[in-house]
Amino acid sequence: MALIRVLGSFAAEADGVAVPLGGPRQRGVLALLVAARGQVVSVDRLIDDLWRGEPPARAVTSLQAYVSNLRRLLEPGRPPRAPARLLVSSPPGYALRLPPEAVDAWRFEDLLSEARAVTADDPVAARALLAEALGLWRGPAFAEVADEPWAADETARPPEPRAFRWPCARSRTHSASWPCCWAAMTRRPTTSPGRSPSPSCGVRRIGQPRRARPWRRSRAAQRDRLAAR
Repeated sequence: MALIRVLGSFAAEADGVAVPLGGPRQRGVLALLVAARGQVVSVDRLIDDLWRGEPPARAVTSLQAYVSNLRRLLEPGRPPRAPARLLVSSPPGYALRLPPEAVDAWRFEDLLSEARAVTADDPVAARALLAEALGLWRGPAFAEVADEPWAADETARPPEPRAFRWPCARSRTHSASWPCCWAAMTRRPTTSPGRSPSPSCGVRRIGQPRRARPWRRSRAAQRDRLAAR
C-alpha cells in the first residue's frame, strides 16, 4: 500500500518502505496530483504548473518520464506491462487513485471531523481521535511547494494545531471543558496567528502569561490593606 505524506516534508512509502521521490519536478508531479484529490489533471496544466508557463520543447517527454518513475516507485510489485492502479492515465491527463487514509493530510482532516462529530456524546473518543490526528502532524501541508500558486488552496486547508496540545491535556482532567476547548481548537483563525484563543473557556496558548485569578487579586488587596494599617 502506498502512503503519501504532505504534512511537513514531502515523502512517500510503498509497502512500508520509504521511496526516493526524485528531483523537484518529479516531486511536483506527485504533489500536483495529490492536491487534485483524485481528479484528473490535464497534461497541459501539469506542464504549465511545473515549468511556470515556460516549458521546454521536450516538456511532454519529461512529464511522461516523471510519471513512469513515480508509477515504478509507488507500485514496486506491479508486473511489467500491467496497468497502473495508483497513478493512472485518464484523458486528458493523469490522476491518483488513493483511499483517504493513504494521504496524511486527508486522514488528518477526517480525524478532526470525526472528533467534532462525537465530541458532545463521547468526549473520550473525541480526545483519542484528536490525539491520532496530532500524531500525523509534522508541519504545514505542502510546505515544500507552498510558494506555488496551485498549492494555495491545499496549504490553507488543515488548521495548524498550535493550540491543540494544552487544551487536550487540560480536558483530561476537566471533561466538562472539552466541548469548549474543541471549539477553540478547530476554529479557523481570523486574525494573526499570534493572537490567543478566546479566554471564555480557559484555553491558554503555551507561553502566554497567566492572568491573575479574581480570588488572588482579592487576597493581594487584603494584604495591601493590612500592611497599610
